[in-house]
Amino acid sequence: MSDSDELQLQCAEEQEMEEMALASIFGHRDFNSKLNPPCKEWTIVILPYPSPPDESESDGDASDDHVDYNVGRSPDSDGDYNHVGLLLTLSIPPLYPLDKEAAPSVKFGKPLISLPHPVCTDLMTHIKDTLLPGLKESMAGMPYMYDLGEGIREWLLERNDPSIVRDLGDGSMYGEMIRRKLEQDREKVRSDICALGELIFSFVLSQFYNLNVLEGKNATEYESQKTEDTMTQAEIEEMEVRKRRAEGTPCTDETFEKWANSFNAEKETEDESRNNNATTEKLNGRELFLQGLAKGRGIGKSAAGLEAAVASAGSVKKNAVAAAENADEDLFDDGDSDLDDLDFDDDFDDDDSTNS
Repeated sequence: MSDSDELQLQCAEEQEMEEMALASIFGHRDFNSKLNPPCKEWTIVILPYPSPPDESESDGDASDDHVDYNVGRSPDSDGDYNHVGLLLTLSIPPLYPLDKEAAPSVKFGKPLISLPHPVCTDLMTHIKDTLLPGLKESMAGMPYMYDLGEGIREWLLERNDPSIVRDLGDGSMYGEMIRRKLEQDREKVRSDICALGELIFSFVLSQFYNLNVLEGKNATEYESQKTEDTMTQAEIEEMEVRKRRAEGTPCTDETFEKWANSFNAEKETEDESRNNNATTEKLNGRELFLQGLAKGRGIGKSAAGLEAAVASAGSVKKNAVAAAENADEDLFDDGDSDLDDLDFDDDFDDDDSTNS
């Protein structure tokens, strides 16, 4: 199978699905399809207000002039009464809708109900010059017959008034003025829709920008939190100390008890360290004396020790007296002749002469 045959087969399947969709939307009375080789012809009845067919007309032809398009409606009391309508026949090429160049064309249009022929002519011009080219450009490669029907229905809805229909159909200058007024209103609606679209687009764009800014801010905060999580214990303690210095620590029972426990533990550690250093260092005489008093070994610690010290001192004195009494007196005789023979003056004289 060649590529062109495969494309034509795909287009045929797309057309069948679109036919089923249009028949379910417009109904079998208001939509009809028939083959006119090499194209198909689709006939669609377009009304301002879709009207369900009468049971007697459900299998009838939409082109019949005796078809009632306002079943169960009164022109005096119902606001959805159809005063105008259009029966449109389109020629559908084989490669629609996948081929961009294969666009449907208008075969003919028939006014329905009270639609004047001049108004129908204007409508056909609007379809050929505005609706079909715009849909061909904006919806290339997609089915758009339903969108075409909606565009025609809106045009008819603007003119669905018996007085407007009468004035537009008489061919007078007033009718032309009404026609131009309707065209201006339609252009105003289009411009309002465009302005509303631009406003919506600007709003969506601003929201998108704000969302990106918010996501960037959240990402920055997340990165800063990750940096804080990777801080060392020393940095965390330093930050807590700075915070306490700046804010202060409230004095409560809990904080005071914590401080007291820490202070007592620190004092016990200092006392133990001082005791250990005292045992290892060399003591001087005063420290030894004081240490002896503290341990109960000093002479002044008890009366017995003091008496023993006195008794010891008394015995030493008695021994010294006894030794003095037993000394040889001849050794200290004043008339010792050996000392008389020594001439101390001559020695002193010799020394003086030598020095002089």
